[in-house]
Amino acid sequence: RSGILVRLSDGKVVAEKDADAKIYPASMTKIMTAVVGLENLSDQNETITIDRDTYDRLYTEGASLAGFGAGDEVKAIDILYGVMLPSGAECCVGLAQHLFGSEENFVAKMNEKAAELGMDSTHFVTCTGLHDENHYTTAYDLYLIFQEAMKYPEFQKIVGTVSYTATYTDGSGAVKMQKWENSNRYLSGNVAAPDGVTVLGGKTGTTQAAGSCLI
Repeated sequence: RSGILVRLSDGKVVAEKDADAKIYPASMTKIMTAVVGLENLSDQNETITIDRDTYDRLYTEGASLAGFGAGDEVKAIDILYGVMLPSGAECCVGLAQHLFGSEENFVAKMNEKAAELGMDSTHFVTCTGLHDENHYTTAYDLYLIFQEAMKYPEFQKIVGTVSYTATYTDGSGAVKMQKWENSNRYLSGNVAAPDGVTVLGGKTGTTQAAGSCLI
């Protein structure tokens, strides 16, 4: 329904279709979640605990999950990979609660960052991208946030990773592992990139209202 292609060397818009039209970002929301996380984490090795009530709510809502369970203790860097690669909603909310006490407080920071970047047609309600009529953006605004995200070397590393294994401690104290594959089919080699294009990374997303989305 809408899209934009921008040449970064000079900011020229190479192609666009309704780039300023209101759309629902689905899990592309998690790019902003990762940016706010990277800006506010003091130590990427600090431990984040997955809250039981949060996990149960997200499971009931049918949110995409990274595979962590209630009470699991996970390093912040693994949470960030869990946000971006498997699109784990429990990682998003766990990060939000860890940094600012609640998802609502974290989302306020997301909206502050959007305003700072000139994302004038964007409003966030969740840090997960679960559908809400008041949670919206545009293709152009998504371009703005992705360019901001790619300024972080750690973000570049995460979105350019084909597969990743997280080691964590579950609620009973046992050490476990989760392995994730990047959903970007250009990076995985399942789809050939256009001639002359090198894919550095990105994010997929889908809900019934948003349709299939890709940065």
